[in-house]
Formats: sequence, C-alpha cells, structure tokens
Amino acid sequence: MVLSMFRPLPCFRISLGLGSGLASLLVLAICFSGCAVVKEDTGPGLRVGVAANAPPLIAKEGGKYTGVEAEFARALGARLGVPIRFVNMPFDKLLSALDAGKIDIVMSGMTVTALREPLAQFCEAYATTGQTLMVQAKDLWTYSYPAVVFVIETRIGVEKGTLSETLARQKCPRATVTAFSSVKAASDALKAGRVDVVMADAPILWRVAAKVQAAGGDLVVVRRFLTQENLAWAVRRGDTEMLDAANAALRAWSADGTLARILSSAMPVGG
Repeated sequence: MVLSMFRPLPCFRISLGLGSGLASLLVLAICFSGCAVVKEDTGPGLRVGVAANAPPLIAKEGGKYTGVEAEFARALGARLGVPIRFVNMPFDKLLSALDAGKIDIVMSGMTVTALREPLAQFCEAYATTGQTLMVQAKDLWTYSYPAVVFVIETRIGVEKGTLSETLARQKCPRATVTAFSSVKAASDALKAGRVDVVMADAPILWRVAAKVQAAGGDLVVVRRFLTQENLAWAVRRGDTEMLDAANAALRAWSADGTLARILSSAMPVGG
C-alpha cells in the first residue's frame, strides 16, 4: 500500500529559530574530542528519563534505545563529556521522578502544557507537532476533519498520562475514552474494533500506521491536526545549569545542522 499519508505536513516543522537570550555556554557543556565510549544504563552519569514505547520519538528495540530522543540524549552526553544512563518508566511517572531527583532530565517526546509547566522547567522547543487521529481506512471519510470527535459519540483510545488522554477527556464529552499502556496497545485495540480511533502525537501515529500498512493492515492517519504543540525536554525546577546546558546544545545544533539531521533521520514522514 502506498504510504501517501506520511508526507510532511505543514503543521510539523523543525524549530530552527531558537531564541538567543540565554546564558553563555557552560564550561560543563564543552565537548572534548576523544571521549571514551561508555555503556548506557550502567553506573553514574546523566540520568535521562524516558518512556520507551513511542517510536519514532523514543523506543527500546533489541535492547537498544532508539529514536529522536535517544539520539539527542547521546549527543547531549557527548557534548557535556559525561556518560548517559537511560531510566525507563511509564510516561505519567516522568515528571514526579524528575522532581524527586531520580532523573536529571526528561527526553521523551513531552509536549509543553499549562498543566506541566508548574512541575518542571522546560527547555526550548526542538520541534512543533500536534495531536491527530489514526483510524481504520474505511472510516477515514468520517474523521477527515478530526475535530468531529469533540461532538460525536465515539470510542477513543489514548496512551495513559499523555496530553492525548487529557484532551480526549476534557474536549470529547460524548466519547468513551480508554487509556492504554502505549499507543501500540491502543492501535491493537483499533485493529480489533474495540475502539474507533486512536488519538496521539502525529509522528508516533505515522510510525505505527506505517508498520501496520507494511504488514498488510489498513490503519491510516488523518492529515489534519487537532492541536499544535511544542516538543521539549524538562529539567528539575531550580536546576539552571542543566537548563542552560541543554538550551546551549539546542542553539549549537540548530546552527550546525545537527538538530535537522537527527529529526529528519528518525521522523518517517516522507512517502
């Protein structure tokens, strides 16, 4: 099946115009050449909180962390000259773990929202995306304007603890909302007919639908977005060194093309 649904959408763009009013680069953040390769997930280092069930943003495949956030984390560790240690947990536990000092930074495709901003400091956004729907091909016409879910009776599958769940529960009063452990689990329910749509971040749905179509399935992603959101990393409130180091990395990567390269290599939006 031709994957025409996965061409770049106007609402998804790489955020290359990062702000310039940040603190100077920290000595901590200088990247020394010849840094030793260290094994991930062991020993001390930068503890990176992830919910590794959302490709292409972050996943764990064959024992290795993959996706946009994994590449960003490795590049950040190299830039700071420190090993990284991925700490995998449910998405809805990440900010509480950050506040408790169990992790140093959240790099897990997290969107910046009014509810999350009091719980952490967010770095500058590295991309703009949005919520949309995945449906069975036979239902695409019904949901071609995805905002219809705000007014009709339908069954929506979401990942627990995500913005998708908040949006569905607050804005879809006539819908039955079911929270799953992952978008993959929600997509399995969609294939089985237990839900009518899956709501999630567009890049995640593109990857899931592409795999389903490659296997002969008929799940498709609605082209239009329900929202427009910034993706960013979160650090503990008061940890200005970590915030400044991460933002300095984003500015440098924006200037030298690293940001665009990592995003374009992992986001499967081309058809």
